[in-house]
Amino acid sequence: MATPRGRHAPSCEEGSRETGQLLRLGPLHAPGLPEALRLTAYLPPGHDTSGRDHSLAIFFDGQNLFDDEGSYRGGWQLHRLLDYRACRAERVPVAVGIHTDGWSRAALLSPWWRDGVAPLGDRMLDWITGWLVPTLRSEVRIAPGADAVLLGGSSLGGLLALYGFFRHPADFGRVLALSPSLGVPGGHHGPIFGHVHGAPHRGGKIYLDAGERECECTNIVRHTRDMAALLADKGFRHGTDLLWRPDPDGSHDEASWKRRLPGALEFLCH
Repeated sequence: MATPRGRHAPSCEEGSRETGQLLRLGPLHAPGLPEALRLTAYLPPGHDTSGRDHSLAIFFDGQNLFDDEGSYRGGWQLHRLLDYRACRAERVPVAVGIHTDGWSRAALLSPWWRDGVAPLGDRMLDWITGWLVPTLRSEVRIAPGADAVLLGGSSLGGLLALYGFFRHPADFGRVLALSPSLGVPGGHHGPIFGHVHGAPHRGGKIYLDAGERECECTNIVRHTRDMAALLADKGFRHGTDLLWRPDPDGSHDEASWKRRLPGALEFLCH
């Protein structure tokens, strides 16, 4: 980006750039869910004075999204990444993390029965589309339409994000799935493959990745590669509206997802 004549380029060094605002929200009652939900929301610098509509990014496992506190192996530091993007005049969404660290996490993030546990993923998505997104639109300037809303997560969160993208095409236009658990519930090709195969072709953008060092017994890399091939068969164009990235050094952990996050947002927020 060119620097206006007579002015200095803003510094994007840590500690010198303008920062967004983090808000802790909840607990919030969600009908049909067994426990109240807590949220952490990031508002970009100048969100209330710029007069611009922002995009919206909703993530599962919000307890891992920002700071290290509450995360098993460190957080994604998403707010620092978004502050850096804002300093570089790049697109920055309002970002909301839904904390799913309670005893019912596996049920909340699955659309299918698993080990005798009833799924709550559809109820979670219904709460997001029926209450959370409309409420955020009423409080913050969010651009209209599905294309302005990203749904994202890792592991089980990546599975539900991809499922929700196809189940709610009028609500989500972009999906970020890091190391998605596409074999749930049985360990082989899970029902997500039939769900995606049977869904009508739609627009939008999809980011998929997986690490070559993830547990071999889960076949995450193979499943994710197969999903990318299925999406290509449905008409998603690699590099344009689909990006599949295997990570030769990636494991199934927060550190790997934090490292891959900048590239994912560069593709999805472009």
